[in-house]
Amino acid sequence: GERFPSLPALINAGQFYPDRSYMGRLRRDGLEISSTDHARWKGYLVSVPRAGSPPGPDAAIIDLENPKTSLTPENYLNVLQSFMLLDRTGRIRVRDTVNLAARAAVAEDQEGRLWLVMTPAAISLHDLALALKDPSLKLVQALGLDGGFECQFLWRRDGETWQATGQYSLSPGRAVHMPGYHPTLPAVLAVEPSPGH
Repeated sequence: GERFPSLPALINAGQFYPDRSYMGRLRRDGLEISSTDHARWKGYLVSVPRAGSPPGPDAAIIDLENPKTSLTPENYLNVLQSFMLLDRTGRIRVRDTVNLAARAAVAEDQEGRLWLVMTPAAISLHDLALALKDPSLKLVQALGLDGGFECQFLWRRDGETWQATGQYSLSPGRAVHMPGYHPTLPAVLAVEPSPGH
């Protein structure tokens, strides 16, 4: 947030191994940071269409299991692969477990707008997907991002800055609360204002 004071929002990116290497495909500005697709994950957050790509949105969630268009991750300069929480058929794509932690996600609504979502309190992935499925939100699909203590969200509005951080992790036989802990993040998603907006 200090390095990019003009950005209105930053959120932790996808999943990482303990050595901080990315789990799945990660591409920034056309440069492959992690070029190996995760075999089981079918979701991608993409942005900035490549020159010559078919017409499509500037940023979107692509679900290879339930594609909306012929667009693929190869059509975009920025690609983040992760697991689908909720898909266009209304199906929750994560298991119902007792593992609870702070969670982050990016969701797409009926108008194609992207929403950044974070729960600083502990929740299961299934319950987060269930909450995002609420018809009043008008969300059509959601992609999970990293969670636990790496779950962080910073946003700015009207000269004010707020930050939310994951503080809890609960699973059978283990409960951890670490208030004030802010681990460094290997990658973040940044929201940039469009020129003239």
